[in-house]
Amino acid sequence: MLAQKPVMALIAHTARDIHPPGYYLLLHGWLNLVGDTEFALAFFSVTWGVLLIASVFRLTSFLLGDKVALWASGLVTISAYNVWYSQEVRMYTLGACCGVWVVYFALKAWSAKSEPFAWLGYIITATIGLYILYYFGFLLITLNVALILIFYKQFKVSFLKLLLANLAIVILYLPWLPIAWRQATNPPVPPWRSEIPLPMMLIESWSALSYGESVEISQIWLLLMLTLGLFGLGLYAIPSSRWRILLPMLTFAPLAIIIVVPLITHSPLYHVRYMFTYSPFFYIILAATFAWLWDPPMSPFTGGIKGGVIIVLCIIIGNGFSIYQLHTNPRYTSDDFRGAVQFIVEKWRTGDVIIVNAGYTYTAFQYYADSQAWTYSRLTNMDKNHYLDYPVFQTGTVDGLDTLGWGDERSDFYAMSKNETYHALQTVSNMYPRLWLLRSYDTVTDPHGTIRQWLDENTIQYEDHVFAGQSYIRVQGFLSKYPPAPPVQTNINFGDMIILNGFQPPPTHASAGQTIDVVAWWTAHTSLVDESPYAISLKLWDEKGTLAVQHDEWAVGNLYFTPNWKVEHTIRHPMRLILPSTIQAGQYWLDIEMYHSQSGMPLQIVGEDGHVVTLGGISIK
Repeated sequence: MLAQKPVMALIAHTARDIHPPGYYLLLHGWLNLVGDTEFALAFFSVTWGVLLIASVFRLTSFLLGDKVALWASGLVTISAYNVWYSQEVRMYTLGACCGVWVVYFALKAWSAKSEPFAWLGYIITATIGLYILYYFGFLLITLNVALILIFYKQFKVSFLKLLLANLAIVILYLPWLPIAWRQATNPPVPPWRSEIPLPMMLIESWSALSYGESVEISQIWLLLMLTLGLFGLGLYAIPSSRWRILLPMLTFAPLAIIIVVPLITHSPLYHVRYMFTYSPFFYIILAATFAWLWDPPMSPFTGGIKGGVIIVLCIIIGNGFSIYQLHTNPRYTSDDFRGAVQFIVEKWRTGDVIIVNAGYTYTAFQYYADSQAWTYSRLTNMDKNHYLDYPVFQTGTVDGLDTLGWGDERSDFYAMSKNETYHALQTVSNMYPRLWLLRSYDTVTDPHGTIRQWLDENTIQYEDHVFAGQSYIRVQGFLSKYPPAPPVQTNINFGDMIILNGFQPPPTHASAGQTIDVVAWWTAHTSLVDESPYAISLKLWDEKGTLAVQHDEWAVGNLYFTPNWKVEHTIRHPMRLILPSTIQAGQYWLDIEMYHSQSGMPLQIVGEDGHVVTLGGISIK
């Protein structure tokens, strides 16, 4: 994972990526303090999500007083938008906090109550924000324009201070500025954002600000109309004309920039998640409404407090429903990379190869596989003369632009032609008899399904599991059509239906708690289409003939049971037996048998009085 790298390697890696290094550097320091568990990673975002509540209170108190500040902090607390990003290992809650504080310090610096260090606070928080998130720059642009508009009478007095403060920010950002410019004007990543119609952008943004991302607009359109009315009332209720200009500008002017810039660059910038950085100012406007409704002398409603209670309940119900869906609706479930990687690691056997597609998601495998043994490299860089014991190959973008990764061999992003892809996959299939494919965002890097098509045509798919999350994570297993020959060749006929062509014997020595890997080569002697699936059993016996350990599993995988086997086609099937830590030392032998999955009856060996094949003896210590 990026934040686990040494500091200089981390900075160098982000320079080849699409994000600035600030968030990862802070996360790096956090992990050094508390460890790198999933809880520790997620708690970093939670911490900033909680601090955002206090930060919004401080800014709102400065602008509109403590009464409105209590409402604003309460709205941030129940915000489904905040709950969502407080649970993601991303930079958005930190970016939103910096946004609140940069506005606070800027206004303190311009006000008559200016404190000596207000400009310094503005410079520091603005610089940190830019090093955390590029979209923070849109907030800074908006803030500077707003300061000029609302303080134009004081502009001549404070212009020099503002100019010097912004100059200081540029100087502090100067080391990263060339990289930021290059990443912005010539992104090293494949295009993943598609154009969204303007009405959809506006509605989606409003929905996210109001009730988060885990609701359908059709489910809450009445509540969206309610928040629209509350927003308008909030602008009316804010007593200062300056803040009536400032707060909606800080909320929506950055969105306007996000919409307008692509008209020039022809590269979409919008994603609903980016609105979260600007969301605190939206909640402040709504808070002004609630504070106003709760003041009976000023409320235009009969029984203003009662009306306010009903409206507050509607907002709570809307956000509560969104949070409920976030945790229960599969559509909004977090990406289950942990489950996908653990599945691969559990199923992986010696001789297997792993391909990560899209290749830049390999960091998830790296984190959850939790082993230093894996060797990571680009798919197109594999050497057919160099066999790897634990290979993980990362795909590039099929027929992508040559500018991907800027041609840097160290980049996570690269282009590979269709012919290069075919050649690499053929080489992999020739060298490794079994392939695991971890798919996530592969429609971005392989939009025409080149890799999937090649695998469908040139391998046998035997496993397919879909995992939860919005990235459509999927693990698939494929067999080479031309497996290597078995070390020990046999011709043992089970039930005149399946032939054991050979096997790789177990190790002669093992220790308690270890795993024992064996491989069997099978061939369907006749069509098994009308038969129920057969299962395979490994049994370890001690010297007294007592069964010590047993492991049963389906032959090959969940998509290639024995009824699917083609006649006279050889199937290589690796198996693993886990020795208990409590097993007694001594001499053992390992048998293999095949049995009917429904009746449990073993297949008899033709021409022999028995149903098991001994694979070898094992001395356990």
